[in-house]
Amino acid sequence: MDSIIFTFMDSMRVVNVLTEGQNFKGINMKKLPVVGILGTNGSVLLSELGNEAAMEEVGKNTGNLLFQYSSSKNILNPKLNFSNSNVRFDILKNNIDVLVIPAANQLNPKWDLSWWATIIEKLDKPVVIAGLGAQAKIGEISSIRLPEGTVRFLHLLKERAVYVGMRGQGALQVADKYGLHNAIVSGCPSNFINPVITGASIQSRLDKLATKKSLIVNRLVGTLEEYTREAERALFGLLSENMGRYIYQTNISDLNFISSHENEEDLNFIDWEANIIAPGLERAEYKRKLKHRGQYFFSAPAWIDEAGKADLNIGMRIHGAVAAIQGGGLGVCVAFDARTLELAETMGYPYVMAADVVAAKNLAELLRRVRFDPDLFDKKRNELRVSMKLCFEQFGVETAI
Repeated sequence: MDSIIFTFMDSMRVVNVLTEGQNFKGINMKKLPVVGILGTNGSVLLSELGNEAAMEEVGKNTGNLLFQYSSSKNILNPKLNFSNSNVRFDILKNNIDVLVIPAANQLNPKWDLSWWATIIEKLDKPVVIAGLGAQAKIGEISSIRLPEGTVRFLHLLKERAVYVGMRGQGALQVADKYGLHNAIVSGCPSNFINPVITGASIQSRLDKLATKKSLIVNRLVGTLEEYTREAERALFGLLSENMGRYIYQTNISDLNFISSHENEEDLNFIDWEANIIAPGLERAEYKRKLKHRGQYFFSAPAWIDEAGKADLNIGMRIHGAVAAIQGGGLGVCVAFDARTLELAETMGYPYVMAADVVAAKNLAELLRRVRFDPDLFDKKRNELRVSMKLCFEQFGVETAI
């Protein structure tokens, strides 16, 4: 035979690889580059790892699973996932061609990315990265100062990446300030999990809330920074009459309590949390609610499907809102800092301000304050798709975005 065509089927496209020769010995095959992805494939097995190790594996925030899942799902190349805790430089360097980093708000004055810089240097591969954001209070993003290790990381991206995808204009300003001039606005990879979502479908879910008498509302629990506590307390009160889950993304003490593995330190934390969120509620009742309604997700697909079933998911977790929308449901982010506001505005997702939560007398009033334009959502998503493809589809990486 003169040639053999191997066809690899994918849900979004067909990749044809032509090989030439009389037999399989010494075949010169055109191969897709192998991609190494820094992060999980969107799931970890909690029952295998245990609470503490599972939280470490997801970067101490289960919201990371959303954009890690999207990256793994959409990249069509052969791929290896690895985490900060299991980097085998000898294996990776010899078996991958491109390093992919699904990023979050790593441009944080409190986080030093020396280790990520070391990974890039030791692997010595071209880098694909998107979703990089900056951590700051509203109005302060342009003035943040980054640690030395993070500056080193940005300098490496300048050398190794064609484009660096940023979460929004504020993050783009930070990148430019530190000399990263090959940065563009991409939003977050989690925006492209479900291709059938439209602005009209989101608006339809929002409109239905006004006609339903009984709502199932999932509360997206934040990290309880001092400047967010008033809004967290107000939101808990507004949702007190609604059934639904308390969806957590961080904090090992809440996870231990919900899963009945709590110790004395965890119980002390729950008491502190209860005093902030529900000072008028008896501790025993708060703990009962938390035990029965609290939930963590360690699988992005399971989270997305489950969140989409509720009438509403609302709180200070932008990826909790993303999970709901990608699941065909409704998510509303309570924007309380530069990163949540920037990402909600960049991607056109529904949001309210933390001040709106404090001012609202009831949930219906709060929902009237939701900022959302379905046509703008579609426009932004189409624009960001172009940017995301520019970021990802470099060095032979193929995607289904």
